[in-house]
Amino acid sequence: MKNGLHLLTMNLISLSSVCTPDQLNELNSCGSYVELGFCEPDSLFFSFALQNCFFSCGFCQRPPTTSPPTTAPPPTTAPPICLADTLESCEAYLALGLCGPDSFFRDFLAVNCNATCGNCIRKLKILANTTMAPTTEANTTMAPTTEATTTMAPTTEATTTMEATTEAATTVAEDACLQAHNDKRALHGTSALIWNSTLAQHAQEWAEYLVSINDLQHERNIDEGENLYASVSQVQGTCAQAVESWYSEVSLYDFQNPPTTPQEFFDMGAGHFTQVVWNATTSVGAGLATIGPDASGAIQTYIVARYYPQGNILGKFGQNVFEPNMKTAKTSGLP
Repeated sequence: MKNGLHLLTMNLISLSSVCTPDQLNELNSCGSYVELGFCEPDSLFFSFALQNCFFSCGFCQRPPTTSPPTTAPPPTTAPPICLADTLESCEAYLALGLCGPDSFFRDFLAVNCNATCGNCIRKLKILANTTMAPTTEANTTMAPTTEATTTMAPTTEATTTMEATTEAATTVAEDACLQAHNDKRALHGTSALIWNSTLAQHAQEWAEYLVSINDLQHERNIDEGENLYASVSQVQGTCAQAVESWYSEVSLYDFQNPPTTPQEFFDMGAGHFTQVVWNATTSVGAGLATIGPDASGAIQTYIVARYYPQGNILGKFGQNVFEPNMKTAKTSGLP
């Protein structure tokens, strides 16, 4: 009987040497069935394999391919424009990694947090016109992390692996930027930062990207703290102005009740301030890029500051954000 079935199989192969479309339309698991011996004539599952895995079992051959007519490649399409987020906690969900491709909530958040989690292009441009105030500022707050990252080693002096750009139109005044940070940190008894050229290079690259999209967006999946600033004025903005803007959030921070959840962090609205004075941060670098001037003479300035180790770590605010020394703060004009 076994030999007769084998002959039947051989005849079947010879009669159907080229697969039909139906025979090529197989189960995804046929490869596994072949390895398990389902295609052998004496297998209990031979009839099943014959019906569902004809090609994989070697009972027919794939039809010869013919060169398709030459056609123009389909036009590339840009990602869709983002829809507004419908949930208030989208940035918090992003910070918790719930927007990732492997997240159970990915599809839900792509719809309800489209601007934050979706594969789309945000449109939030800063446009200058004659009715705009002399300086219009916009900044965004980076999501807190739930634990400190250690991928990049802290530096004790400026590194030289990557040099910051030196073009006048897109260079931060390093000394003034560093001094602005350290002046604010001194008000809180926090140690002075050092300038890190690697951080500055990263910041410069991101500032130039923000100019290319004319929008403020945080870079994702980095192990550096980040503050963003944008202005529209008749003169180019400076890092010192950005630090002043970030630090102005000190009035929003509750030193007696530091945030313990992402929602509390975002509700407080002081994330730029806390990163500037974060005690565990030891180094900073910044980048600047501009658009314009336009016909009215207005210049859009984008400034990015990067920090290491990064701040805004949930559970560590009390250890890193200190109340200001009121005597020092008073002489320094602290609000």
